[in-house]
Amino acid sequence: MTLSGTFLWRSAPRGILYDMKNHALATIGIAVVLVAGAAVLFVRTRPAAYVTAAVTRGPIVQEALASGNVESPTTSVLRFQSPGQLVALNVAVGQRVAAGAVLAQQDTSVLEAQLSQAQAVVAMQQAALATLQEGTRPEQIAVTQAQVQSDEVALSQSRQSLLNALMSAYTTSDSAIGNSVDLLFNNPRSTNPQVLFSLPDSQLETQLESERVAIGSTMADWSQAQLAASAGGALPIAQAESGLNAVSNLLADANTALNKALPGQGVTQTQLTTWTTGVATARTNVNAALSTLTAAETTQAAASSTLAKDQKTLALQFAGSTASTIAAQQAAVQQAQAAATAIQAQIRTLEIIAPFSGTITDTQGSVGENVTPDIAVVTLQPDQALDVKVNVSEDNVVGVVPGDPVRIELDAFPAGTSFDGKVSEVDPAQTVVGGAIYYQTTILFTKTYAGVRPGMTANVWIQTASSSDALLVPASAVTASGASSTVQLLQNGSPTTMPVSTGLKDQSGMVQILSGLQEGDVVVTGTN
Repeated sequence: MTLSGTFLWRSAPRGILYDMKNHALATIGIAVVLVAGAAVLFVRTRPAAYVTAAVTRGPIVQEALASGNVESPTTSVLRFQSPGQLVALNVAVGQRVAAGAVLAQQDTSVLEAQLSQAQAVVAMQQAALATLQEGTRPEQIAVTQAQVQSDEVALSQSRQSLLNALMSAYTTSDSAIGNSVDLLFNNPRSTNPQVLFSLPDSQLETQLESERVAIGSTMADWSQAQLAASAGGALPIAQAESGLNAVSNLLADANTALNKALPGQGVTQTQLTTWTTGVATARTNVNAALSTLTAAETTQAAASSTLAKDQKTLALQFAGSTASTIAAQQAAVQQAQAAATAIQAQIRTLEIIAPFSGTITDTQGSVGENVTPDIAVVTLQPDQALDVKVNVSEDNVVGVVPGDPVRIELDAFPAGTSFDGKVSEVDPAQTVVGGAIYYQTTILFTKTYAGVRPGMTANVWIQTASSSDALLVPASAVTASGASSTVQLLQNGSPTTMPVSTGLKDQSGMVQILSGLQEGDVVVTGTN
């Protein structure tokens, strides 16, 4: 059977064998196309895969990166960064000074006061954060409840005082009309009062008579509102102000008329003088009533505002603090600390501090004199043998000041070997390299290191700012647009645009978040 089967296979026509082969290949090809199509369809319909990172908390160091060469140091010339009055020159030629000593100082009194205020704000914000985190103690709630009760009493008293002032203002205004103004008219309370004396100005006479008619209805409205207020209704503040203004205008016009009045028609000059004195006294009384009313209104408004504020405080104490409230307060603490740090940095610009130990070789300027950045106030010969001069770009130089710590790596040493240094001087004059602006910065080794020689290539990382406890996200998660920044916060599998405030940024690509996120939030850094 085996021989027979083999014979039949070999003796089959070639065309039939070719067709069978092609049929098999076609079947395989169709299968491949179907599989590829399914794969494409899967890829097209598969939901987008996001690359994410969690918001973490930890330290961050912001550094300015530059490179240069190790050099034998020359005498360091120290200047102020801005013009100002020299208030202290603490060294003389030949004197040896230690690193960190204040050699000269401009007037820092204003900044010192600002620093004290900023540090007080930091303390206040930290205390507020501690209160939020601890929750309100029952004793504090009891104190606030007592304060609210006291505020309610004060508000009630201020309302009564305001009501009394309104009543007094009405009485004073009504007296001014009845005892001073009405003496100038025949039938003063009628619809057609007539001035008793002669006036050369008929227009003024008509105006005075019209005002006397109008003041009657104004006082009537005020009287009705005053009665309603005495029964517990709304205080007639608007009616009182309208009435006082109307009475004040009427008295002013009456005074003007009396000054222009002529004796006659049974009115003597003595009578005119008496009326003038009466109107003047009434004006004084009305103005005093208006002042008393205004003071009472202010007291009542303040009492109402204080009560509302303390009631809100009590409500918050009962409600307790939410996570978002605590996070917001943490951001407030960080912002207050940053403000204090910024002022400290400004103060440092008004001081010349010895960046290293050495000997003073020259001084310029006298106390009381105005010194500018081009004056070499102190020249210092360092004790150290070597330094590094680098060019720092204008984007990074703003945060670089003498005394900043520096990490130095030398190409001649194995990777990972680092040396400690600090900024000794930042040249105030620019250096243009390839069309870009740089500022030459001198870095001193903090001690003598064996094997370090002039000419070696050095890479330096100047620490310009740091935080030991910061919220951190990768820089790839942050999108900046002008002065604002946003991140894509992943919530329920979908990204949501969230505005954030950013702070420091380190060389590893991490960014400090001052507000907008919390530890543990997940942000999108890209897509697969």
